[in-house]
Amino acid sequence: MMHSTSSLCLLCLLVPALAGAAEDLPGGAEVPIYERGTVTFYVDGGIDGYGDTAFMLDTGSAYVTIDQSTLAVLERHSRAEFLRTIEGMMADGRRRSVPIYRLSGIRLGQCEIRDVEAAVFPRGTRHILGLNALKAAAPFTVSLEPPRLALGKCATG
Repeated sequence: MMHSTSSLCLLCLLVPALAGAAEDLPGGAEVPIYERGTVTFYVDGGIDGYGDTAFMLDTGSAYVTIDQSTLAVLERHSRAEFLRTIEGMMADGRRRSVPIYRLSGIRLGQCEIRDVEAAVFPRGTRHILGLNALKAAAPFTVSLEPPRLALGKCATG
């Protein structure tokens, strides 16, 4: 699920539509966003059983995504459980069968989100922060000035 212009456009629509800061919400947290390359945004976090990582922020992705090498580490630590296989449409229009696993948790800054479903792609695929994790921490706000992701509901670690 590559970053596309349509997902970037959705990101632009979310910024003005979702008002309010995380500090206004009980259990809220703010996570800095940073840019890598041309209009590709990332947040620092981690995957329980794997360690620190950077997640590409992609509002066009339905799921958090990890690659097969990350899954292998998680399985060695008993932190991933196979759930099902879904048929997915890739950004280039191809259809692909994708395995979905339940991860014990991810961390975005100091925000912890438990029992996150993740799609698994071939080795070398970047970790993507999809809408399913953002929905679990909703309400959320993406701001580019200042660059931050405000999450309304999460456990803090």
